[in-house]
Amino acid sequence: MKWLKDRKRFLNEAKIGDVILPRQKKEFIAKWGEKYLDYEEVSATENIDQGVWKLSESDKRKVLGAFFSINVDNLYDLFKDLPVKFIELIKQSIDTTILSDDTSNKFSNVLSNFDINNPS
Repeated sequence: MKWLKDRKRFLNEAKIGDVILPRQKKEFIAKWGEKYLDYEEVSATENIDQGVWKLSESDKRKVLGAFFSINVDNLYDLFKDLPVKFIELIKQSIDTTILSDDTSNKFSNVLSNFDINNPS
């Protein structure tokens, strides 16, 4: 009987409600309902490692699209077609001197390497 599990494996399977904090549980119930707390925790796979998720570029765009309720591919196409003069104007308008000293270096590095035609 393939559907029966041995006792040790059955006892070690965690439910979502068992692995999240009480405050998270409260928010979870308010958002999705209490019945989902009894679902099993997702097991790690080669693509889902605990704490580290590696997504392909198309998967990243799907996730961002669902999160922001937009078509990210259309957004990328729009950014690709921006005029060169406009891009130069945007780069010239970024002023990192207004940032505090402790964050200035980090943001200056990010903003100097920022490519509006191909945001990542």
